[in-house]
Amino acid sequence: MKLGDVRMNDEPDPQRNGAPPPNGGDTPPATPKRDPAEHLAPHRFQKGKSGNPAGRPKGRSVTAVLRSLVEQQHNGKAIVELLAERILKEALSGKFTFAKEVIDRLDGKVPDKALVETKGEQKIFFCPAPRVMGEKVVKRIEPPLPEDDQAEG
Repeated sequence: MKLGDVRMNDEPDPQRNGAPPPNGGDTPPATPKRDPAEHLAPHRFQKGKSGNPAGRPKGRSVTAVLRSLVEQQHNGKAIVELLAERILKEALSGKFTFAKEVIDRLDGKVPDKALVETKGEQKIFFCPAPRVMGEKVVKRIEPPLPEDDQAEG
């Protein structure tokens, strides 16, 4: 049968010599399922080989350039000091975002709180990293354990 030829279901298939399809019906036999991403197999990461063999590109990052620039002097004052003064002036003039930045820098950022509801017996452990301010490590106060956990230990 050629492409475009139309054959009625009750007509015998000339390629089968009148024999019914192997599965007994009018539908062709089922093809085995194949992985839909099979064509991407050659492009997957190979075991034991780095996905970025050249590594990070050489050169200075924007942060490195900014750090070197703020160490320079402008009219006899360090640029970093001028920036800090400007942020403080903007905060004192009533601009909330600058005030928030100053408070966050001085007192530390307020941690986000999340409500976690569980079903059944599940335990969640929060292990925040210590905050470092200057050379001192600030201790965090751990929340008290529920009464049933204290009785077990």
